[in-house]
Amino acid sequence: GRSDEALAAVRIGQTAEANAQKEEAAREIAKFELEERLQELEENLQQKNSSVIFRLALIAGICFIALLLSLLYYMNLRRQKRINQLETMKLSLEAEQAQLESEMLRDKLEAVDKKLSKELIAKLSNQRLISTSVEKLLAHLKNRSGDTKFIEEVIRELRQGQEQFGLQEFLKIFETVHSAFYKSLLESFPNLTTNERRLCAFIHLKLNIREISPLTGQSIRAISLARTRLRKKLGLTHTDVELEDFLDSLTGH
Repeated sequence: GRSDEALAAVRIGQTAEANAQKEEAAREIAKFELEERLQELEENLQQKNSSVIFRLALIAGICFIALLLSLLYYMNLRRQKRINQLETMKLSLEAEQAQLESEMLRDKLEAVDKKLSKELIAKLSNQRLISTSVEKLLAHLKNRSGDTKFIEEVIRELRQGQEQFGLQEFLKIFETVHSAFYKSLLESFPNLTTNERRLCAFIHLKLNIREISPLTGQSIRAISLARTRLRKKLGLTHTDVELEDFLDSLTGH
């Protein structure tokens, strides 16, 4: 009977040991599976973290490039604005310089113009003086007897000087000095007579009736009537436009 009990006890022990081994094996399997699962989760987590980091890095790179492009665009705008300002300043300075040179040239031309005009008027005045002197000498010669050779020689010399410059010569020189005005006058009013063109020249030189009279040998009344006829020919009879202003406008003065 005891041997049976002992055998039963051994069997029970063997069964318990086998069960224990099974449980241990099961725990090892479960542990292994758990470790594999944990490793898989860890790898997935690392992949996700890597993806997030990559995305963040990509976003940061895009933002940096956008910021850099914005900065370059802003700097280019400032540079272009500065260039435009400098270009405007340059054009302004060039315009001022051109205007200054134009004014200096105009002043110089006006000075030359005035000088030539004075010389022309002086020559005309001298011719009128010579003409008057010749007339007086001729009158004196008629009332004198005896040796008249000296007086005749003086008259001859005065007439030679008188022939050198007269109203026709004045008009020719005026045409050269005031070519733009004279050309515009002839183109606008081709039917003006020589005397009327000469009167326009005197008026353009700012001479009044009293100054024109001794130069032409005409009376003040005759010059006044000539001005009235000239206004009619120029179409200014029924207007308030001054003759001097109208003639100046022919050359844009």
